[in-house]
Amino acid sequence: MPDISVYEINIDRYRRLARAFGILVVPTLVAGGRTLAGLPTPSDLQNFVLQASSEDGICFGELSLNENTSENHQESSKEESAPEGHLFA
Repeated sequence: MPDISVYEINIDRYRRLARAFGILVVPTLVAGGRTLAGLPTPSDLQNFVLQASSEDGICFGELSLNENTSENHQESSKEESAPEGHLFA
């Protein structure tokens, strides 16, 4: 079984990203074409992880966003700028 990473996204700060992935309920897990929203039971969570990890073409790992942006991008809103640091697994 591959290593599985879970990323936390501040949906208040990154609204566009949250909308793009359909994250309207907290917590929401997204893996490939699968979504699990709300507070899952242990069984729901286990099934989600097993199904997501068995899909072909899904890459799990740590996501690091580049913080080097041009001056134009730095002047944009906080919502549109890259998050500080890493999104942790």
